[in-house]
Amino acid sequence: MRRRGPHPLTVLAALCGLFIVYGTTIPFEPVAEPIPLAEGWRRAVDAAPRRSSRTDRAANVLLFMPLGAMIAARLGRAGAGPIGSVLAASAVGAALSAGVETLQINLQMRVTSVSDLMNNTIGSAIGGGLGWLAGRWAWPWFWPALKRGAATHPLASLAIVATVGWGVIELAPFVPSADVGDLKSAVKSARPIPFGPSVDGRRPAPDPWAWAVEALSWSLLGGLVALAVRERGGRGVELVAETIVLTAGFRAAVELVQLGFPGHVTDATSVVLTSAGATASALAVAIRPRLPARSWIGPGLAVWAAAVLIDGASPFDAFGRPRSLDPRMAFPFYSYFWSPPTSALATAAEKVASMVPLGFLLAARSRRWTPAASALSGWAAGASIEAIQLFNASRTPDMTDAFLAALGAWLGGRALRSWESAGASPSSPTT
Repeated sequence: MRRRGPHPLTVLAALCGLFIVYGTTIPFEPVAEPIPLAEGWRRAVDAAPRRSSRTDRAANVLLFMPLGAMIAARLGRAGAGPIGSVLAASAVGAALSAGVETLQINLQMRVTSVSDLMNNTIGSAIGGGLGWLAGRWAWPWFWPALKRGAATHPLASLAIVATVGWGVIELAPFVPSADVGDLKSAVKSARPIPFGPSVDGRRPAPDPWAWAVEALSWSLLGGLVALAVRERGGRGVELVAETIVLTAGFRAAVELVQLGFPGHVTDATSVVLTSAGATASALAVAIRPRLPARSWIGPGLAVWAAAVLIDGASPFDAFGRPRSLDPRMAFPFYSYFWSPPTSALATAAEKVASMVPLGFLLAARSRRWTPAASALSGWAAGASIEAIQLFNASRTPDMTDAFLAALGAWLGGRALRSWESAGASPSSPTT
């Protein structure tokens, strides 16, 4: 009898725990004179009344939510009830947080905090509640629905998942605010006129390279939407018009939602760039209505490569003689330690998401292409971009981005295989 390995949710929970330990102890610099653990905790308790910033509280909650979600989802799938699952997730999160805070007592640039312990536990509990709901209710409903959609309308189901996924990443680091002051500030910073000034009169400097990346990205996503419209029977002008309405409408909705997320800027320019990219792809699909979806994999990879290259290597007028790589940048997430926690989370999410199309499209080209091969390709692509940045004085090469690229490509390859197992086949000549 074949022995089964650990459940994927168990593996993901373990990886979350390892990441938390690594990310909260880097840069691993011990203090000159060791501090007794009891004394370190006494100082932390004495400092407990001091109120931490909202950003720190949000970051500590968000950091532990995935761990709690994986634990509770696994327990829920095994038949455990909501209270027991959430309590277990909270207990594991609290124990891990206590251990990390204890390690930080004798690490430079780290502060042991009772507030962090409390927020980590809260994050584990919130993640546990969401994870149990996902494992016991959402997933049993979602997976059959996905299988039905993948079997009957594979490209439409894929377009919906990809578009919603993009919208979620766009809202990273996922810290909304209901504060009236934050909303007023967001409205003042909004730019309702494409390429124009903000409501309060500020005019940002033109950034043609960022515009190009945004248009190319939506050309890729818009092409998928166009193929989904064609799958439904749309042709010609109808196909182009429906693609533009769907993509521009979704992008406009995301821009409006960003008013409730501090740090985000609502910009009508993004809607125009989205429309431009989606229009180009829709026209290409409309001109060749009989071309199988599989034939668009090559052009999709070319568009993805152009977007990633421009995003990673621009501005191109700053190129010069190569520099040496800072040895500290070889340590994963070293540079992220120096960034605000929520900003680091958003950047990491964007880096991962940018490589998902690579893994997906490579896996779609051949059934022999494994998620591991996608991860290796993602790492190679990410490392190549970092190598190019050695010649750009305005960029800082960081091998963390290569590891994030590998993760993103692996997720793309894994998503394609899951999509196929649900009943879809991108290699079918009918799609």
